[in-house]
Amino acid sequence: MFWDFTSFGPFPEEAWNRDAEAVGVQLHPMVLRAPEELADAFETAAREGADALLLNLGALATANRPRIVQLAARHRWPAMYFQRLFVDEGGLMAYEASPADLWRRAAVYVDKILKGANPADLPIEQPMRFDFIVNLTTAEALGLTFPEATRLQVTEVIR
Repeated sequence: MFWDFTSFGPFPEEAWNRDAEAVGVQLHPMVLRAPEELADAFETAAREGADALLLNLGALATANRPRIVQLAARHRWPAMYFQRLFVDEGGLMAYEASPADLWRRAAVYVDKILKGANPADLPIEQPMRFDFIVNLTTAEALGLTFPEATRLQVTEVIR
């Protein structure tokens, strides 16, 4: 579990551990404050028994995308990212709100505002469409195959 301290502050260990335990997973949080900590954090997590990576949103992750993908590959960790760009760079998979849908919804709001609607009166919307992107080349390099139920949820495959 990659945690960007600079974006989110201290790791909420109790809540995350409770959720991880509920699904039978043990967390090895990598709480990072600077890019210089990346390699050591991955090595420490590997020594502690980590065998996969869940990367959360954060400025540190976004700014160091190629390095993080490279470190996950070096450790042969399947990794779930928060943004498609990581998968484009060789990461295994990403699950994110559909950027195209977000832009379409933003255009609807802009249209309403330009027609005189008060922005404060417009409701806050949650994303309704999500993209699940998988890099098949990375999956093959890791020796992974996805169950049929998972394959049916994939919205895009990158080779």
